[in-house]
Amino acid sequence: PNFVVLPQVRVTTHAELEHAAKEMAHWEWKWDGPSIEGIVVRKAAMPYTFGPTDDYVKTKKAVELKVTVVAVHHRKNGFTYTCALRDDDGNEVVLGDTFVSREKLAEEGDTLNVRIEELLVDRTGKVAWGKPMPMGVDRSRPAYTVAQAISLARRFGVLKEYVPKEGTRLAEALSAQDEEGDTRAEAARTNWEEHWQDA
Repeated sequence: PNFVVLPQVRVTTHAELEHAAKEMAHWEWKWDGPSIEGIVVRKAAMPYTFGPTDDYVKTKKAVELKVTVVAVHHRKNGFTYTCALRDDDGNEVVLGDTFVSREKLAEEGDTLNVRIEELLVDRTGKVAWGKPMPMGVDRSRPAYTVAQAISLARRFGVLKEYVPKEGTRLAEALSAQDEEGDTRAEAARTNWEEHWQDA
């Protein structure tokens, strides 16, 4: 009961592959769970190999955000950038650091394009990102607002928003806070905050 077999489709033509890929990209869990992250294409007779391999094609959903560089860090193998979005009042909402770029791509205050595979929003509204790859400076416009970033991430299927669906145990536990103080509700919230990355 703790495992789910994700959808699998056998295809023999390019058109069938495109159709299946579009269907899989929009597949949804039947309970509170993240959206599907990507698609793996392989020959049907191949055994599954753990770790890196050239035998499969793996695609991942991603979206590019425009963020403000708050700080630039020189590392042994290159540069990382602490980046932020803007809130409705123009204040910086820090997302965290990017992955490393070999060359210095931006200075503090620049707008940087960063490709991400997930944008995370917790129940308090705090925003963070996953797998942020710096792409290059963008001098055409300022950083996105939090609302713009969430809208884009939702549209591209990379938003991981903490909103428990009605009728689930987690939603019931959170709503029980009014009735039972901080017992089940607090336990559910604490569990989520400590283990959201596993979910």
